[in-house]
Parts: sequence; C-alpha cells; structure tokens
Amino acid sequence: MDYNKLTFKEKISYGLAGLGQNLTITFVNTFLMTVIYGYMGFTLKSLSILTVILIVAKVWDAVNDPIMGVLIDKIQFKNRGKLRPLILISILPVAFLTVMLFGIPQDWSQSAKLAMFGVAYILWDAAYTVCDVPYWGLSGAMTSDTNERTKLISIARSFGNVGLGVITLLGANIAGWFSKGDKTTKQGWVIASVVVVSIGMSLFSLAFFGTKERNVSINENASFKDIYAALKANKPLLIILSGSILGFGRTLIQVSGATVALISFGSEDKFVYMGAAVLISMIIATVLCPLVLKKISKKKLMIYSSFFSAVVYTAMYFIPLTEFNIIVGVIFLTGFSLGIFMVLQTAMIADSVDYVQVKTGERNEGVCFSSLTFSGKLMNALSTLAFMLVMLAVKYEEGAAVTQTMKQGAYFAITIVPAISCLLGVIPFFFYPLTEAQVIENGNILKKLYERQKQEQD
Repeated sequence: MDYNKLTFKEKISYGLAGLGQNLTITFVNTFLMTVIYGYMGFTLKSLSILTVILIVAKVWDAVNDPIMGVLIDKIQFKNRGKLRPLILISILPVAFLTVMLFGIPQDWSQSAKLAMFGVAYILWDAAYTVCDVPYWGLSGAMTSDTNERTKLISIARSFGNVGLGVITLLGANIAGWFSKGDKTTKQGWVIASVVVVSIGMSLFSLAFFGTKERNVSINENASFKDIYAALKANKPLLIILSGSILGFGRTLIQVSGATVALISFGSEDKFVYMGAAVLISMIIATVLCPLVLKKISKKKLMIYSSFFSAVVYTAMYFIPLTEFNIIVGVIFLTGFSLGIFMVLQTAMIADSVDYVQVKTGERNEGVCFSSLTFSGKLMNALSTLAFMLVMLAVKYEEGAAVTQTMKQGAYFAITIVPAISCLLGVIPFFFYPLTEAQVIENGNILKKLYERQKQEQD
C-alpha cells in the first residue's frame, strides 16, 4: 500500500471542510463592507476612521500568520498531529466572532460602534488565523506525493468555490429572507450570519475528523528567527509571496463587488450575476487546472494567466456602465485567471516546502503555509484600502445621492486597479526557479524518506 496515497474519505472531508470555510470567509469578505456602508449608520468621518482601523487590523492579521506558522512548527498534540487539533480549537471562536461583527447595534453612538467593531474585527482575525494556516498546511502534511497533493488542492479549491458561489449568489437573499418587510434589514444580516457560520464551521470540522497527518515534523527549537531563516532559504516561496501581494487586485471584486453593484449599477442584487460569472469560470478553471498542468509548467501558466487578466480588466473599463450584460460576460473571463491563480499559488507553496526540506533537512510547512494565508490577507487588506480610498475620494457614504463620478470611481476600482496589479504581480514569477522535473525529484526523495521512517517505526 502506498503510504502517501490519499483515501476517498480524506479527499472529500478535506474538500467539504474547504467548502465550509469558504461559506464563512466569503460571507465576511463579501458582505461586511455592504453592511458597513448600508446598515451600520456610519458617517463619512467615521468611515475615514474605520478605514484606518480595518487596514491596521488586516495588516496585523497578515503579519501574525508567520507567527502562527512558527507555533505550529514547535508543537504537537498527543496522538493528534500538530495541525488538526488547531483546526478543531478554532471553530467556535470564528463562529461567535463572525456573528459579533454583523451584530453591532445600529443605534449606538459612532464612537461605541467604532470601538466594538475594532475589537471584534481584531479578535475575529486572530481566530481565523488559527483555522486557516493549519488547514492549508494540512495539504502538505497529508501526502508528499506532488500529484496527490495537486489533486487534493484542486479538490479543496473546487469545493471552496462552491462555498464561495453559494454565498455570492444567495448571501443577500438569505439576509432578505430573515428580514421583516420588503427591504433587507440589519436583523436579517445578523440572522443570516448565524445560519451561515453554523453550517460553514460544522463542515469545516471534517478537516479534523476525516483526515490524517502523515508527514509530521516537529521542531521544538523553532523560533521567530526561523521566519527569516525559512524565507532566506526558500527563494521560490519569496517569489510566490511577492507576486501574490503585488497581484492583490485579483480580490477586489470579491471585497467590493456587492457595493459596486449598488453604486455603479443601482442595485446590490446585480452582484448575484457578477458573482455567478466569476464563480462559474473559477470552478471550471480549478477543475481543469490539473489537466492543463500536464501540458505546461506552473510557472508558465501563472505568467500567461496574469497577462490575460490584465488585458481583460483593462478592456472591461471601457465598456459603458449601461451595458451590464456585456460587463458580466467579461467578468466571466476574469474568473478563469483567478481560479488558476488559486490552485497554482497553493501548489507552488507546497512544492517550496519540499524544496526546503530536501535542501536543509528541515520541514517547516507551518511557516511556509502561513505565507499563503499571510499573502491572502494582505491582498485583501490592500484591496480594501484601495476601494475605501476610492470611495473617500468620490465622497460616497450611506444616504448620499449617487453621482456619475461615484459610479465611475467604484467601477475604476474593479477594473483598472486589478489590471495594474496583475501586471505588477507577474514580474516576480519570471524569476521562479523550480522546474517541474525538480519538483518531481524532490517528491520522490521525500517519499522514500517517509517510507523508510515508517518501516523503522513499525
């Protein structure tokens, strides 16, 4: 029996856990901004302060991911591995704090709302770090076989996109169903958050109950200096990290799409069509990506897809806002590149973990995979900052009369900004050093190592 062969149960459990996680994170990333601008009663001055709070919190959240990675590499729970127990521990805090974020009373004073939001968001970020870093690190701990791992990541991304799609298409409707009257209310959003996180985090628990850690390496002497050491020794990881952060614009439509639909197209309901377009193409891309990688290297596919994105985003900006159906069609095209990026980013980081272990003898998936969540959160932070700065520039706030300048400003944020970002983000990947032959060789070396260790234990 192949030690690194994953069972059907493990693959499905890991995929369903990704689906559940994406139900929760998509609900927060997609609709928290909508609730902030439309249902919390913040003034323009408070929104300026809130922008600072959000960015500081998001940057700190990104920075603490490598810290979490060091802690992961230092610890192991008795008979439970080092990643799965943290996944279990994180479930209730993430669920509670998500509801707390959406439940801030609308009639409180501006200062009280700002204070509660700041505390709740920072705590939520910390709790989500505890669930996110171990989850993606688990893909490397479950198997060292590069093909098995790529398939597992593709499954997780595909299931995750289903979760993203459910919330994108139905999130606003769920809030509407629980609202009293014809219009969506704050109470509706709060109840919707309870429903979403209850289902989402229950599914996420399968990452604990349905998987097994095979490649567990504990470094009791791990320290925060190891973050620097790991990055210094891992040139591929540094390149992936740099390219991902510079390409932050890929996430702008997720962060601000519902708000853009309201401002630029007159109704947040139109985000359903925008989100569906991205979702369908993303799912297609994540399913087909492993097949495409049999014909082309990860490096080349990353470069080609990034240039494709930049061209499509730029073309979309010149389509009149009145041509909504055409715009949705172009948004559909952007989803292909986003889906490819998500699979490639995770697979390339997993390859870099193997690379460093072969090179140095130390396996530090905690630190390496914390860079995945680090880059994701920093990308989200930069997208949030870019969008909120545009909104402040055009002076948009709750209840304000929407001008053409506001409409074009919001549209600019999801077209030209992502185009520039994708062009900047592709530059580091020209210097990515790992070939597919090296990746396969590293996987074979580690496979033999773990099989030998297993025989010695038996």
